[in-house]
Amino acid sequence: MIAGAESNVILTAAAVVVLLAAAASGLYVLVVKPGRKLSQIADMLGDVRDDWFGVEERPGVPGRQGVMVRLAWIEEQLRENHGTSLRDAVNRTESGMRRVEDALGVHLTEHRLAASHQRVVINTTAVQADLPRDHEDPADTSKEDS
Repeated sequence: MIAGAESNVILTAAAVVVLLAAAASGLYVLVVKPGRKLSQIADMLGDVRDDWFGVEERPGVPGRQGVMVRLAWIEEQLRENHGTSLRDAVNRTESGMRRVEDALGVHLTEHRLAASHQRVVINTTAVQADLPRDHEDPADTSKEDS
């Protein structure tokens, strides 16, 4: 009967080993794997917190300002401040473009007027050239003087 008791102890020990292995793998699946995922989520939330509030400068790593400080700087650039904001630069550019457009408009108007005047002169010369030689030109006053 001792041999039977020994086999029960061996079977019981084997069952305990199997049970411990199953418990260890269950513990790994239920605790360690989710723990890694939770650790990744915690790291990500830490990065979000650092981005929002900013990070102090450390040796070898430059500091970063928080979101609210950066948004305040952007809002400052959207308002006129007598020359140094982006809004002022846009206004200067628009003003310069208006001056160029106005000058170009004046130039084109002058050019069109000059071109239409030249056409009138050219057309008048062409009409006078087509007149017959015996036809008297009413604008010619040289015959009346003689």
